[in-house]
Amino acid sequence: MGTWIRRHRQAGLPAGAPPAEIAAAVLESRPHVLRGYPHLLLEIGDALADRHRPSVLVTHGETLGDEARTELRTAFGVEPLDNYGTAECGFVAWQCAARDLY
Repeated sequence: MGTWIRRHRQAGLPAGAPPAEIAAAVLESRPHVLRGYPHLLLEIGDALADRHRPSVLVTHGETLGDEARTELRTAFGVEPLDNYGTAECGFVAWQCAARDLY
């Protein structure tokens, strides 16, 4: 299904693939970590219909608002962690799992 699902059971979700196609690949590989844009993770969560719950859910690329955070937590059963980065430097901050700080 492509190089975005890695051997280490981590999946970075491509923004251009249809959600149903990504969900099928996620079900096939059952990654421990899912990471991607919050809006895409929400669509994948809907397509998965509670058939897979990763251990870690990481968001990046857009603001993770309170409503999306709640919806992601409900869809995947785990608290999402948000990353902040730039094109020039990569990830520069990540969210603390214990508090809503970076």
